[in-house]
Amino acid sequence: MDASSFPLFCLPDKAIQNSMRCMEPKDIINITFCSNSTKHHGKCLNIKPLECFICIDQVVQIQVLIKPCRIFHSFLIPDTLEIKSFLDHMVHLFGNPKIDIYIHSTLMDFDSMRVVFGELNVNCLYVHPEDMDYAFYKKILNQFSKSAKQLDLSSSQHPMRDFHDVLIQNYDYISIEPMADLKIDDLLIMNSLSIYVIDSQLTDKDINRFLKHWISGANTRLEHIYIEFQRRSNEEVFKGIKRRMVSPRRFEGFIGGARERRVEELTDGIEIWNEKRTKKATIKFKRTTVKMFVWH
Repeated sequence: MDASSFPLFCLPDKAIQNSMRCMEPKDIINITFCSNSTKHHGKCLNIKPLECFICIDQVVQIQVLIKPCRIFHSFLIPDTLEIKSFLDHMVHLFGNPKIDIYIHSTLMDFDSMRVVFGELNVNCLYVHPEDMDYAFYKKILNQFSKSAKQLDLSSSQHPMRDFHDVLIQNYDYISIEPMADLKIDDLLIMNSLSIYVIDSQLTDKDINRFLKHWISGANTRLEHIYIEFQRRSNEEVFKGIKRRMVSPRRFEGFIGGARERRVEELTDGIEIWNEKRTKKATIKFKRTTVKMFVWH
């Protein structure tokens, strides 16, 4: 399609851009594919998407959220050149936005993933496949996890001891599920601000050991942790640990998979503190879960 055939593009640059600002976001994106000139005008609008994410499953779906529209584009797995061309266009148009990548399938081979997605500004990496073999899983994490700000893994088939180089990264948020083989040593090497552990086999004694290590100076970046564990007795959890009840407070941080910081109201809780008394933490229990909120 020739952009010069539209009267709009015969106007001065400022008039073109003012006219484009009146369009729906999806129409702006579509029109930027007409020519390099329309792409330039689209970039000058300085549009900032609230969300960009890629889902790799039976097809590759790319979604962009620009209020009030959510824009969808789907591609067949073999069309890697078309996918990369579209993503390059989006990256140029939106100024290298943060992108979440969801990997649910191994239908796209690893080399294609590396070429198409390897240079993106990855915010959160989700790896939740049902049939991903160990070698493929390892390649995916090695390629994408170290550049991501947040990590969400399903790791029931692969032992966590083989992924310590991933756990030590400085993520804003890490979630791992289900976690039958998770050990306290795995938790203690994590440097994330927020940790979310689902369906673990950790015991009261394990949580007690984790808290004592935190009191001694472990997990220095930690702001929030959520653990599903085999809870039996609060007394066992706090054995040998000084503590006290505290009043309601407001906590702000990466909680429950939030992409950005959010506030949670804590109605009550049990407070502990580190040896240097430079940090305090509020601990709350609910059924088989424990939450810990750290105050720096």
